[in-house]
Amino acid sequence: MSNELIQDILDWIGDKPKTRTKEINFGALPNATMKSMAHGLTPTQYGNFVRAWGTAVETNGNRLNIPYAAVTASNAVNILLTPTEIQITTGINRTTTTATVYIEYRD
Repeated sequence: MSNELIQDILDWIGDKPKTRTKEINFGALPNATMKSMAHGLTPTQYGNFVRAWGTAVETNGNRLNIPYAAVTASNAVNILLTPTEIQITTGINRTTTTATVYIEYRD
């Protein structure tokens, strides 16, 4: 059985529709504030939203997941999806950290 066929079977288990993932280059994270960027989802795609997450790379090569929960609350990175944009909030200066955001929605 091919990998493609296996993935198609997994996508349709339980009569669940396939999901699509949109990748967005979010650029530099903000300096202890919120930064927003249009996500470009249609109202239908937004209505079928499943989840949003991201990855970020610091200049020293460290990588972190978004959202990022930290022992010290100010180090956390939060993500919010509105009908028109992605909002990422940081508690400290992360302007040298670049992020990619992924939005998953049902097809």
